[in-house]
Amino acid sequence: MNWQDRLRREFGDSVKLSANLAIKESDGNVTLSMGARFAAANMQGDAAAFETWALAAKVAGAGKVILRWDDQDQEGVHFRRFCYRVARFSELFGAWFEARPSLQTDVPSQPDYAGPRFLLNVESQPRSGGQDGTGHAGGLNLRASEHELELALAGNHPASVALKKVFGLKSVHRQLPVGVFQGEVAKRASIFTGGRSAIDLWGIATERLVLFELKNARNKKLGALAELFFYSMVMYDLQRGVLEFGTTKAKTERPYQAISKTKGIDAYILAPMFHPLMEGKNAAVLRLFNEAFVSAGMPFRFGLARLEPQAPFVSLL
Repeated sequence: MNWQDRLRREFGDSVKLSANLAIKESDGNVTLSMGARFAAANMQGDAAAFETWALAAKVAGAGKVILRWDDQDQEGVHFRRFCYRVARFSELFGAWFEARPSLQTDVPSQPDYAGPRFLLNVESQPRSGGQDGTGHAGGLNLRASEHELELALAGNHPASVALKKVFGLKSVHRQLPVGVFQGEVAKRASIFTGGRSAIDLWGIATERLVLFELKNARNKKLGALAELFFYSMVMYDLQRGVLEFGTTKAKTERPYQAISKTKGIDAYILAPMFHPLMEGKNAAVLRLFNEAFVSAGMPFRFGLARLEPQAPFVSLL
């Protein structure tokens, strides 16, 4: 039985392997092979979401999962971000996950007090929400753009009230930058992508940071979980001192500055529907993440939250 058939048997007929990701089995172990452009691609796409495919292969019976990619001599901010994801994933699942060839690109890993600090860029202006970004007064148009949904959920729309109630948040903020730099926040010092790279929505519940990767009804890509993993690891590195915020000219404290004092992370994909590898009986992929966090002593939890077009608007799965 080939791996396309095995994944369908385990997760359902709607699961389809990406044409840009090769998967082969030998002696009970599985090798995932990515082309060079996908190792340095936008992590939203199915082919770039190696984390979810690796976990799915493990659930489906693989012994070890080996990740390969072309062109080890790649450089640049997108490839360094990929290497960071591989390094963090290896730390969690090293008992059965292996990257070949081994990583050759330095990524932030531990506090380096002797050298230039790793810095997160900060917002130049606070990002406010909107009255009703979806254009549907009193309801949510789940096929609206993710930007419009984001405005509604971070504004004073009833769905924002519901989101805060479900997750115990005093407020919901949007577009938290996750560009990483070394020594100074400048293009020449970029470690990862800056610019528009940002966490969609976030808030603080007591001492825990709550993150949301927002998708509309037209987006069920596996990359949502890859994004959630990356953003969570960056925020975890901020919490434990590997990263720190860059300087700001603001005279008053900004909401993001409170993140450094938080002590745990709850991270959710917030969407009307989800890729079949993540929902219902297939929640085993998310469960492996959560079990690994417990084993590593990391105060994390990944989950799914469904958006509805009418009240109550948000429900935990």
